[in-house]
Amino acid sequence: MNVYRYIYFLFSCVLCFLVIFNDFDYSQNRNEDKIFLTPSSDSIKIDGKLDEEAWASAESLNRFVEYLPVEGRTPEVKTEFKLLYDDNYIYIGFVCFDNDVKLIRAIMGNKDTPIYNDDLIEVNIWPAQNPQVVYTMAVNPLNVQSDSYQGQINVDFDWRSAVSINKDNWSGEIALSIKSLRFAEGEKQEWKLLIKRFFPRSNSKIFTFPLISLNNFSEFNQAASILINERVGKIQKK
Repeated sequence: MNVYRYIYFLFSCVLCFLVIFNDFDYSQNRNEDKIFLTPSSDSIKIDGKLDEEAWASAESLNRFVEYLPVEGRTPEVKTEFKLLYDDNYIYIGFVCFDNDVKLIRAIMGNKDTPIYNDDLIEVNIWPAQNPQVVYTMAVNPLNVQSDSYQGQINVDFDWRSAVSINKDNWSGEIALSIKSLRFAEGEKQEWKLLIKRFFPRSNSKIFTFPLISLNNFSEFNQAASILINERVGKIQKK
């Protein structure tokens, strides 16, 4: 019996070490995923084209990594996005490159039509440093929208989008009303961001920015940080 207890003790120690090591590894990666939000110098027209000068000056982020089915693999297609803001909106612009745009999959429908078998971009924002307060927006290449708040669907908040299917990509712009968001008062803000690209071809794949792992159940803890170094819009206390 003592031998079995000793083996169980060793197994428990090894398991605890693996869990701690996994959390440590991902916490180290978080230092690389800090995004400084750029104030927009232009009025952004939401048409899916990202052709204003402000987009050209915004940081381009493209470090997407495959999440499913093979975690950590380099995607075969490039995805990039940019962030801007003004007094009223947070803007997310994205470009989903494709080797053959004829293979893009998308259905038409009303808002909150099931689109998760389509090509799509999903944006998750946590503005309150609270893992429960998450705003999720998804849009497919035909601009069919889906959203949720705190995991609840059909709970509308103020955002709009437009998309464009181009020669070698599909692109889009999202404007999220700052007045819709709940976040703490302060001159500086640190929010969380996770973007997913769904890429259904012969095998359905999901790419994410930043890298997240199935071994860590908290997407909030693995999300990138958005840093805003000035007061944003009309502060909505959480």
